[in-house]
Amino acid sequence: MSELARRLEAALAATADALERGDHAAAAEAARLAAASCADLRATGERLPQASLARASALQDRCTATAVQRRAGLVRELDAAARSRRATDAYGR
Repeated sequence: MSELARRLEAALAATADALERGDHAAAAEAARLAAASCADLRATGERLPQASLARASALQDRCTATAVQRRAGLVRELDAAARSRRATDAYGR
């Protein structure tokens, strides 16, 4: 496996791990590195071997699933905060 392929896999794994920990700053930085690795692969014309592509795809799926879960949690928190605020405002009238 090439160095670029290793960098991409490492960046995707770091992104997934950071998302699962809830470390959004680290996830953003790791995602930036993954994007840079993809750009480097594209610029060189290098293609990922089938096994590496399968691992990268699985890592990307893991990132997406975790991000969707985090987003759903944020929506629930925002909804609860809005309901609480409306209830407080109604009580205060």
